[in-house]
Amino acid sequence: MYAKSGQNRCHQLAAVDILLISTEPATILPPETIFAHVQAILHPDDQGLPRLECPPPALSRYGYLRVNHTLPAGDVHYFLALNLRNCLPLLPTLLGSIIEAIRFLGPKHCSLSIVEGNSPDGTADVLSALRKELGDWTTTNFVLSYDLNPLEGDRFPRLAQLRNLALAPVKEHPDCHSNATVVFINDVALCSEDILELVH
Repeated sequence: MYAKSGQNRCHQLAAVDILLISTEPATILPPETIFAHVQAILHPDDQGLPRLECPPPALSRYGYLRVNHTLPAGDVHYFLALNLRNCLPLLPTLLGSIIEAIRFLGPKHCSLSIVEGNSPDGTADVLSALRKELGDWTTTNFVLSYDLNPLEGDRFPRLAQLRNLALAPVKEHPDCHSNATVVFINDVALCSEDILELVH
């Protein structure tokens, strides 16, 4: 399933190819499990699911990275892209940290692009519900249940194809991303400060 949110001209991804190659994921997880994961991602203090205990970030170090909230929403200053497959237990930490970093940097000037690879553990269920929760808060471009398996055949070209798919909005709308810092993250456990330090 391909889905996007955001109303600005720079938030619209013209990606007919993505629409054609993607499939609607079947729901695997029960609603209460999906809800618990979304809550854990959106609320860093939520204790319902285990997550990496992160120290409070040294925000004074990264204050200059914040986009001035008086600037009109539109052009993307920070483009966060990632590929995910079979990483349900990691989502509260990984996506929770990404959401915290986006909140700090300025949601209206951040874009989140996720390609999910047909995970049998319900990763796509959580991502689909999360996209709905994000709404117009920040721009999201999700490709769910993409059927390319990087473990089959020549691994590196397949991984490159998946990464390029996550970066598709930058290629499709270079004028909207001309000043964007691109942060590419894979399925690892990290804290919001790790992301801010990488941008720094």
